[in-house]
Amino acid sequence: MKQDVNKEWINIKNVILEAAKEDVREQRKERNQDWYDEECQMAMKEKNDARKKCQNKETRKNRKKYEEKRKIEEIKGATIKKKESFIMKSKK
Repeated sequence: MKQDVNKEWINIKNVILEAAKEDVREQRKERNQDWYDEECQMAMKEKNDARKKCQNKETRKNRKKYEEKRKIEEIKGATIKKKESFIMKSKK
C-alpha cells in the first residue's frame, strides 16, 4: 500500500513539474550583459585575485594590495559609470 502511494506521488509530482516547464518556462537572467564588458571583467578579476591571495596567505602586503584593489576608482568607476550610462539610455 505504501509503495502505491509513493508511486502515485512521484507520478503527480512529475506531471506538475512537466506542466510547469511547458507553461512557465525557465528564464535565464542575462544580467549586466549590455554594460559589463572586458574592461569591467579585468578590473574585477584583478580585485578577486588579490582577495584570493589575501585569503590564502594573509600578510600585511597581501591585505594592503587587496584593499587598494577594492578602492581603486578604476574598478568602481568603470563598472558604476557603465551601469549608470546603460540605465539612463534604457530609460529614454
